[in-house]
Amino acid sequence: MLSTEAKPQLFSEVLPGPRRPLLKWAGGKSQLLDVLHKAMPRSFSRYAEVFFGGGALFWSLARLGSFIADSNPDLLNFYQVVRDTPDDLLAAAARLPITKDDYYRIRSLPADLLLPVDRAARLA
Repeated sequence: MLSTEAKPQLFSEVLPGPRRPLLKWAGGKSQLLDVLHKAMPRSFSRYAEVFFGGGALFWSLARLGSFIADSNPDLLNFYQVVRDTPDDLLAAAARLPITKDDYYRIRSLPADLLLPVDRAARLA
């Protein structure tokens, strides 16, 4: 089980070029990227995203050695599963039923009783 305390995660390999967020997140910055990029310094060596959410700015920068952190344990678990076992996540998400009743039933399951990949699939 993950701690609820925010712990930065290092992405040691990021492909060049802009990326898009994997999740829609309340307060997401996708629509503000042009403004944010213009406000950033022209040169910097490291980027730390401490309230990651969907990570729109992080993914748009695609910088090696960048850090992410968030206090939401389900969100941290999601990105760890994406990093470590993305194919398992895709398979688990594809198995989820898509009815409204199933959505609420799955959402109500206690996270600590789920395997990390199944817990992550609830956000996918």
